[in-house]
Amino acid sequence: MRQIRDDGLPDAFSASTHARKRAAEVKHCLQDVAFDLDDGTSLTVPMTKPAVVLQHACRKCANFAALLQTALTEAGSDPLELVLYFDEIEPGDPLKKGDRKMLAVYWTLAQFGDQALSNDDCWFTLAVIRTNPVAEHLMDEYCQIMCKTLDVFFTGIDSFSDGVAIEIFHGITTLLTFIFAHFVSDEKAIKQLTGVKGASGRKLCLFCMNIKAWRFFKPDPLGFHLTSNSLAPDDFKLHSDASLKQLYRKVLNAKSTMPHNQFLEYEREQGLSANERYHPLLRDEFQPISTIVFDPQHVYFCGGPFEVEARAFFDRLEASGSGLGFQAFHEYAQRWTWPGGFASGKNCAKKRSLARHRQRILECCTCAGAVGECCRDARWRLSVGMPLHD
Repeated sequence: MRQIRDDGLPDAFSASTHARKRAAEVKHCLQDVAFDLDDGTSLTVPMTKPAVVLQHACRKCANFAALLQTALTEAGSDPLELVLYFDEIEPGDPLKKGDRKMLAVYWTLAQFGDQALSNDDCWFTLAVIRTNPVAEHLMDEYCQIMCKTLDVFFTGIDSFSDGVAIEIFHGITTLLTFIFAHFVSDEKAIKQLTGVKGASGRKLCLFCMNIKAWRFFKPDPLGFHLTSNSLAPDDFKLHSDASLKQLYRKVLNAKSTMPHNQFLEYEREQGLSANERYHPLLRDEFQPISTIVFDPQHVYFCGGPFEVEARAFFDRLEASGSGLGFQAFHEYAQRWTWPGGFASGKNCAKKRSLARHRQRILECCTCAGAVGECCRDARWRLSVGMPLHD
Protein backbone atom coordinates (compact mmCIF):
# COMPACT_ATOMS: atom_id res chain seq x y z
CA MET A 1 0.00 0.00 0.00
CA ARG A 2 2.84 2.39 0.73
CA GLN A 3 4.43 1.59 -2.64
CA ILE A 4 1.12 2.33 -4.40
CA ARG A 5 0.85 5.60 -2.48
CA ASP A 6 4.37 6.67 -3.44
CA ASP A 7 4.76 5.19 -6.95
CA GLY A 8 1.23 4.66 -8.19
CA LEU A 9 -0.39 1.44 -9.40
CA PRO A 10 2.12 -1.19 -10.60
CA ASP A 11 2.40 -2.29 -14.21
CA ALA A 12 1.85 -5.96 -13.33
CA PHE A 13 -0.19 -7.75 -10.71
CA SER A 14 1.66 -11.08 -10.47
CA ALA A 15 3.39 -11.63 -7.12
CA SER A 16 6.27 -13.45 -8.82
CA THR A 17 6.75 -10.54 -11.24
CA HIS A 18 7.00 -8.10 -8.37
CA ALA A 19 9.39 -10.39 -6.51
CA ARG A 20 11.70 -10.55 -9.54
CA LYS A 21 11.55 -6.78 -9.95
CA ARG A 22 12.42 -6.18 -6.28
CA ALA A 23 15.26 -8.70 -6.46
CA ALA A 24 16.69 -6.96 -9.53
CA GLU A 25 16.55 -3.56 -7.83
CA VAL A 26 18.49 -4.64 -4.74
CA LYS A 27 20.63 -7.46 -6.16
CA HIS A 28 23.74 -5.27 -6.02
CA CYS A 29 23.19 -4.81 -2.25
CA LEU A 30 23.50 -8.55 -1.47
CA GLN A 31 26.41 -10.91 -0.99
CA ASP A 32 26.80 -14.58 -0.13
CA VAL A 33 28.71 -15.22 3.10
CA ALA A 34 30.09 -18.70 3.81
CA PHE A 35 29.34 -20.20 7.23
CA ASP A 36 31.05 -23.32 8.59
CA LEU A 37 28.77 -26.07 9.88
CA ASP A 38 29.62 -28.39 12.76
CA ASP A 39 29.77 -31.41 10.40
CA GLY A 40 32.67 -29.91 8.43
CA THR A 41 30.62 -28.65 5.49
CA SER A 42 29.79 -25.03 4.69
CA LEU A 43 26.66 -23.06 3.89
CA THR A 44 26.21 -19.70 2.16
CA VAL A 45 23.88 -17.16 3.76
CA PRO A 46 22.80 -13.99 1.95
CA MET A 47 23.79 -10.83 3.81
CA THR A 48 23.61 -7.23 2.73
CA LYS A 49 26.62 -5.05 1.90
CA PRO A 50 26.42 -2.15 4.38
CA ALA A 51 28.44 0.27 2.23
CA VAL A 52 26.33 -0.41 -0.86
CA VAL A 53 23.11 -0.23 1.17
CA LEU A 54 24.09 3.21 2.50
CA GLN A 55 24.91 4.40 -1.01
CA HIS A 56 21.64 2.98 -2.36
CA ALA A 57 19.63 4.65 0.43
CA CYS A 58 21.28 8.04 -0.18
CA ARG A 59 20.50 7.90 -3.89
CA LYS A 60 16.93 6.76 -3.42
CA CYS A 61 15.97 8.96 -0.45
CA ALA A 62 16.99 12.59 -0.04
CA ASN A 63 15.69 12.60 3.53
CA PHE A 64 18.01 9.73 4.47
CA ALA A 65 20.94 11.48 2.82
CA ALA A 66 20.19 14.55 4.93
CA LEU A 67 19.97 12.36 8.07
CA LEU A 68 23.36 10.79 7.33
CA GLN A 69 24.89 14.22 6.77
CA THR A 70 23.46 15.36 10.12
CA ALA A 71 24.97 12.27 11.78
CA LEU A 72 28.38 13.15 10.34
CA THR A 73 28.06 16.68 11.66
CA GLU A 74 27.09 15.28 15.08
CA ALA A 75 30.13 12.97 15.12
CA GLY A 76 32.57 15.65 14.04
CA SER A 77 36.03 14.15 13.71
CA ASP A 78 35.04 10.96 15.56
CA PRO A 79 33.97 7.74 13.81
CA LEU A 80 30.26 6.99 13.51
CA GLU A 81 28.97 4.60 16.16
CA LEU A 82 27.64 1.31 14.80
CA VAL A 83 24.65 -0.20 16.62
CA LEU A 84 23.93 -3.92 16.16
CA TYR A 85 20.63 -5.43 17.25
CA PHE A 86 20.04 -9.18 17.30
CA ASP A 87 16.57 -10.59 17.85
CA GLU A 88 14.74 -13.84 17.22
CA ILE A 89 11.66 -13.39 15.05
CA GLU A 90 9.02 -15.75 13.72
CA PRO A 91 6.91 -15.02 10.63
CA GLY A 92 3.28 -16.06 10.69
CA ASP A 93 0.54 -15.85 13.29
CA PRO A 94 2.13 -14.70 16.58
CA LEU A 95 -0.72 -16.30 18.55
CA LYS A 96 0.14 -19.82 17.40
CA LYS A 97 3.11 -22.04 18.12
CA GLY A 98 5.47 -22.45 15.20
CA ASP A 99 8.88 -23.76 14.18
CA ARG A 100 9.98 -21.03 11.77
CA LYS A 101 12.10 -18.99 14.18
CA MET A 102 14.90 -16.94 12.70
CA LEU A 103 17.66 -14.74 14.07
CA ALA A 104 17.42 -11.29 12.51
CA VAL A 105 20.43 -8.97 12.53
CA TYR A 106 19.75 -5.24 12.29
CA TRP A 107 22.09 -2.26 12.28
CA THR A 108 22.02 1.51 12.43
CA LEU A 109 24.10 4.47 13.59
CA ALA A 110 23.84 6.01 17.05
CA GLN A 111 24.32 9.54 15.68
CA PHE A 112 20.95 9.32 13.92
CA GLY A 113 19.44 10.34 17.26
CA ASP A 114 16.63 9.04 19.46
CA GLN A 115 13.76 10.16 17.25
CA ALA A 116 15.16 8.57 14.09
CA LEU A 117 16.12 5.37 15.90
CA SER A 118 12.51 5.00 17.02
CA ASN A 119 11.55 4.61 13.35
CA ASP A 120 12.00 1.24 11.63
CA ASP A 121 13.00 3.01 8.41
CA CYS A 122 16.29 4.04 10.04
CA TRP A 123 17.31 0.43 10.79
CA PHE A 124 18.80 -1.81 8.10
CA THR A 125 18.47 -5.59 8.01
CA LEU A 126 21.87 -7.23 7.65
CA ALA A 127 20.75 -10.88 7.62
CA VAL A 128 17.99 -13.30 8.57
CA ILE A 129 19.21 -16.77 9.57
CA ARG A 130 16.98 -19.74 10.38
CA THR A 131 17.44 -20.84 13.98
CA ASN A 132 16.92 -24.48 13.10
CA PRO A 133 18.51 -26.09 11.15
CA VAL A 134 21.08 -23.36 10.39
CA ALA A 135 22.10 -21.35 13.49
CA GLU A 136 22.02 -24.27 15.91
CA HIS A 137 24.31 -26.36 13.67
CA LEU A 138 27.00 -23.79 12.95
CA MET A 139 30.55 -24.38 14.11
CA ASP A 140 30.84 -22.53 17.44
CA GLU A 141 27.12 -21.80 17.05
CA TYR A 142 26.00 -18.19 17.45
CA CYS A 143 29.52 -16.90 18.08
CA GLN A 144 30.19 -17.50 14.40
CA ILE A 145 27.25 -15.25 13.50
CA MET A 146 28.73 -12.43 15.57
CA CYS A 147 32.16 -12.93 13.98
CA LYS A 148 30.76 -13.00 10.44
CA THR A 149 28.76 -9.87 11.21
CA LEU A 150 31.94 -8.11 12.32
CA ASP A 151 33.66 -9.33 9.15
CA VAL A 152 31.01 -7.70 6.98
CA PHE A 153 31.64 -4.31 8.59
CA PHE A 154 35.33 -4.37 9.43
CA THR A 155 37.20 -6.61 6.94
CA GLY A 156 37.67 -6.60 3.18
CA ILE A 157 37.74 -3.76 0.69
CA ASP A 158 34.68 -2.10 2.26
CA SER A 159 36.02 -2.07 5.82
CA PHE A 160 34.59 0.78 7.86
CA SER A 161 37.68 0.60 10.07
CA ASP A 162 39.70 2.04 7.19
CA GLY A 163 36.88 4.18 5.82
CA VAL A 164 34.42 3.79 2.96
CA ALA A 165 33.69 6.55 0.44
CA ILE A 166 29.96 7.29 0.14
CA GLU A 167 28.39 9.85 -2.18
CA ILE A 168 25.82 11.34 0.17
CA PHE A 169 24.60 14.04 -2.19
CA HIS A 170 25.28 14.26 -5.91
CA GLY A 171 28.90 15.21 -6.34
CA ILE A 172 29.63 15.22 -2.58
CA THR A 173 31.64 12.19 -1.43
CA THR A 174 32.50 11.59 2.22
CA LEU A 175 34.72 8.99 3.88
CA LEU A 176 32.74 7.10 6.54
CA THR A 177 34.47 5.31 9.41
CA PHE A 178 32.68 3.18 12.03
CA ILE A 179 33.42 1.79 15.45
CA PHE A 180 31.33 -0.98 17.01
CA ALA A 181 29.76 1.00 19.84
CA HIS A 182 26.48 -0.64 20.91
CA PHE A 183 25.24 -4.25 21.01
CA VAL A 184 21.52 -4.45 21.82
CA SER A 185 19.79 -7.73 22.63
CA ASP A 186 18.03 -9.73 25.32
CA GLU A 187 19.87 -11.86 27.86
CA LYS A 188 19.56 -15.10 25.88
CA ALA A 189 21.04 -13.64 22.70
CA ILE A 190 23.84 -11.93 24.64
CA LYS A 191 24.74 -15.32 26.11
CA GLN A 192 24.68 -17.01 22.69
CA LEU A 193 26.51 -14.35 20.70
CA THR A 194 29.27 -13.65 23.24
CA GLY A 195 30.02 -17.25 24.19
CA VAL A 196 29.33 -16.89 27.91
CA LYS A 197 27.52 -19.41 30.11
CA GLY A 198 24.76 -16.96 30.99
CA ALA A 199 22.64 -16.14 34.01
CA SER A 200 21.89 -19.81 34.75
CA GLY A 201 25.57 -20.77 34.92
CA ARG A 202 28.03 -20.76 37.80
CA LYS A 203 29.64 -17.52 36.64
CA LEU A 204 26.31 -15.89 35.98
CA CYS A 205 27.34 -12.26 35.39
CA LEU A 206 29.33 -11.23 32.33
CA PHE A 207 30.38 -7.98 34.00
CA CYS A 208 31.61 -9.38 37.34
CA MET A 209 35.00 -10.92 38.00
CA ASN A 210 34.29 -12.38 41.43
CA ILE A 211 30.57 -13.19 41.60
CA LYS A 212 29.56 -16.87 41.61
CA ALA A 213 26.02 -18.26 41.72
CA TRP A 214 25.23 -19.15 45.30
CA ARG A 215 24.01 -22.64 44.33
CA PHE A 216 27.48 -23.57 43.08
CA PHE A 217 29.55 -21.51 45.48
CA LYS A 218 32.57 -23.15 47.06
CA PRO A 219 34.44 -21.67 50.02
CA ASP A 220 37.15 -19.31 48.81
CA PRO A 221 40.20 -19.26 51.15
CA LEU A 222 41.44 -16.03 49.59
CA GLY A 223 38.09 -14.30 50.02
CA PHE A 224 38.10 -13.07 46.41
CA HIS A 225 34.87 -14.69 45.19
CA LEU A 226 31.47 -13.71 46.55
CA THR A 227 28.09 -15.40 46.31
CA SER A 228 25.43 -13.97 44.04
CA ASN A 229 23.25 -13.04 47.01
CA SER A 230 25.97 -10.92 48.59
CA LEU A 231 24.96 -7.39 49.60
CA ALA A 232 28.48 -5.95 49.82
CA PRO A 233 28.79 -3.99 46.56
CA ASP A 234 32.07 -2.38 47.64
CA ASP A 235 33.68 -5.81 47.33
CA PHE A 236 32.44 -6.50 43.80
CA LYS A 237 35.18 -6.60 41.15
CA LEU A 238 34.00 -5.58 37.70
CA HIS A 239 35.54 -6.65 34.41
CA SER A 240 36.95 -4.25 31.87
CA ASP A 241 37.05 -5.10 28.16
CA ALA A 242 40.73 -5.96 28.51
CA SER A 243 40.34 -8.16 31.60
CA LEU A 244 37.46 -10.16 30.06
CA LYS A 245 39.47 -10.77 26.89
CA GLN A 246 42.47 -11.75 28.99
CA LEU A 247 40.32 -14.25 30.90
CA TYR A 248 39.08 -15.75 27.65
CA ARG A 249 42.61 -16.26 26.35
CA LYS A 250 43.50 -17.90 29.68
CA VAL A 251 40.60 -20.33 29.27
CA LEU A 252 41.50 -20.99 25.64
CA ASN A 253 45.15 -21.68 26.49
CA ALA A 254 44.10 -24.09 29.24
CA LYS A 255 42.23 -26.27 26.74
CA SER A 256 45.37 -28.08 25.62
CA THR A 257 46.64 -28.65 29.17
CA MET A 258 43.67 -30.45 30.75
CA PRO A 259 41.71 -33.65 30.19
CA HIS A 260 38.41 -33.00 28.41
CA ASN A 261 36.10 -33.46 31.40
CA GLN A 262 38.35 -31.39 33.64
CA PHE A 263 38.41 -28.60 31.07
CA LEU A 264 34.59 -28.59 30.77
CA GLU A 265 34.46 -28.06 34.52
CA TYR A 266 37.02 -25.26 34.22
CA GLU A 267 34.89 -23.57 31.53
CA ARG A 268 31.86 -23.67 33.81
CA GLU A 269 33.80 -22.13 36.67
CA GLN A 270 35.08 -19.29 34.48
CA GLY A 271 31.74 -18.77 32.70
CA LEU A 272 33.19 -18.80 29.17
CA SER A 273 33.11 -21.24 26.27
CA ALA A 274 36.47 -21.70 24.58
CA ASN A 275 35.92 -21.68 20.81
CA GLU A 276 39.15 -22.05 18.89
CA ARG A 277 37.77 -20.83 15.56
CA TYR A 278 35.00 -18.30 16.19
CA HIS A 279 34.68 -16.18 19.28
CA PRO A 280 34.00 -12.40 19.37
CA LEU A 281 36.35 -11.95 22.34
CA LEU A 282 39.18 -12.68 19.92
CA ARG A 283 38.19 -9.65 17.83
CA ASP A 284 39.64 -6.19 18.34
CA GLU A 285 36.36 -4.54 17.24
CA PHE A 286 34.33 -6.25 19.96
CA GLN A 287 34.49 -4.51 23.34
CA PRO A 288 31.77 -6.31 25.33
CA ILE A 289 31.78 -4.37 28.59
CA SER A 290 31.65 -1.05 26.75
CA THR A 291 29.09 -2.01 24.11
CA ILE A 292 26.42 -4.33 25.55
CA VAL A 293 23.02 -2.71 26.05
CA PHE A 294 20.29 -4.80 27.65
CA ASP A 295 16.86 -4.83 26.04
CA PRO A 296 14.98 -2.07 27.93
CA GLN A 297 11.59 -3.80 27.70
CA HIS A 298 12.91 -6.94 29.39
CA VAL A 299 14.64 -4.84 32.04
CA TYR A 300 11.43 -2.94 32.77
CA PHE A 301 8.97 -5.83 32.77
CA CYS A 302 10.88 -9.02 33.73
CA GLY A 303 11.47 -8.61 37.43
CA GLY A 304 11.94 -4.87 37.01
CA PRO A 305 9.97 -1.81 38.16
CA PHE A 306 6.73 -2.93 36.49
CA GLU A 307 6.60 -6.23 38.37
CA VAL A 308 7.55 -4.57 41.65
CA GLU A 309 4.86 -1.92 41.27
CA ALA A 310 2.24 -4.51 40.21
CA ARG A 311 2.98 -6.66 43.25
CA ALA A 312 2.79 -3.62 45.55
CA PHE A 313 -0.54 -2.69 43.96
CA PHE A 314 -2.05 -6.13 44.61
CA ASP A 315 -0.59 -6.21 48.13
CA ARG A 316 -2.39 -2.94 48.89
CA LEU A 317 -5.67 -4.26 47.45
CA GLU A 318 -5.28 -7.48 49.44
CA ALA A 319 -4.67 -5.59 52.69
CA SER A 320 -7.63 -3.26 52.16
CA GLY A 321 -10.17 -6.09 52.23
CA SER A 322 -11.70 -4.84 49.00
CA GLY A 323 -11.93 -8.35 47.52
CA LEU A 324 -9.89 -7.21 44.51
CA GLY A 325 -6.55 -8.74 45.43
CA PHE A 326 -4.65 -11.79 44.25
CA GLN A 327 -7.60 -14.20 44.47
CA ALA A 328 -9.85 -11.98 42.40
CA PHE A 329 -7.17 -11.58 39.75
CA HIS A 330 -6.52 -15.34 39.71
CA GLU A 331 -10.22 -16.04 39.11
CA TYR A 332 -10.30 -13.40 36.39
CA ALA A 333 -7.26 -14.93 34.63
CA GLN A 334 -9.03 -18.31 34.40
CA ARG A 335 -11.60 -16.84 32.02
CA TRP A 336 -9.07 -16.14 29.31
CA THR A 337 -8.00 -18.49 26.51
CA TRP A 338 -4.27 -17.93 26.35
CA PRO A 339 -2.66 -17.89 22.85
CA GLY A 340 -0.61 -20.93 21.94
CA GLY A 341 2.45 -18.82 21.12
CA PHE A 342 2.69 -17.34 24.63
CA ALA A 343 3.23 -18.74 28.09
CA SER A 344 -0.03 -19.06 30.01
CA GLY A 345 -0.62 -16.50 32.71
CA LYS A 346 -3.47 -18.33 34.40
CA ASN A 347 -1.54 -19.18 37.54
CA CYS A 348 0.56 -16.03 38.01
CA ALA A 349 -1.40 -15.14 41.18
CA LYS A 350 -2.53 -18.63 42.19
CA LYS A 351 -0.62 -18.64 45.50
CA ARG A 352 -2.00 -15.23 46.49
CA SER A 353 1.42 -13.71 45.85
CA LEU A 354 4.17 -13.46 43.24
CA ALA A 355 6.22 -15.95 45.23
CA ARG A 356 8.51 -16.92 42.36
CA HIS A 357 9.94 -13.44 42.07
CA ARG A 358 10.34 -12.98 45.83
CA GLN A 359 12.61 -16.01 45.88
CA ARG A 360 14.62 -14.68 42.93
CA ILE A 361 15.31 -11.48 44.84
CA LEU A 362 17.20 -13.50 47.44
CA GLU A 363 19.22 -15.27 44.74
CA CYS A 364 20.24 -12.22 42.74
CA CYS A 365 23.59 -10.64 42.09
CA THR A 366 23.35 -7.01 43.09
CA CYS A 367 26.44 -5.80 41.26
CA ALA A 368 26.69 -2.30 39.84
CA GLY A 369 26.73 -3.41 36.20
CA ALA A 370 23.81 -4.02 33.85
CA VAL A 371 23.07 -7.61 34.81
CA GLY A 372 20.05 -9.84 35.44
CA GLU A 373 16.61 -8.28 35.83
CA CYS A 374 16.22 -9.51 39.41
CA CYS A 375 19.35 -7.59 40.38
CA ARG A 376 17.77 -4.33 39.36
CA ASP A 377 14.77 -5.03 41.55
CA ALA A 378 16.98 -5.71 44.58
CA ARG A 379 19.00 -2.53 44.05
CA TRP A 380 15.79 -0.56 43.52
CA ARG A 381 14.31 -1.91 46.76
CA LEU A 382 17.48 -1.06 48.67
CA SER A 383 17.60 2.44 47.16
CA VAL A 384 14.07 3.29 48.35
CA GLY A 385 14.49 1.64 51.76
CA MET A 386 12.27 -1.39 51.09
CA PRO A 387 13.17 -4.81 52.54
CA LEU A 388 14.46 -7.41 50.11
CA HIS A 389 11.57 -9.70 51.00
CA ASP A 390 8.35 -9.46 52.98
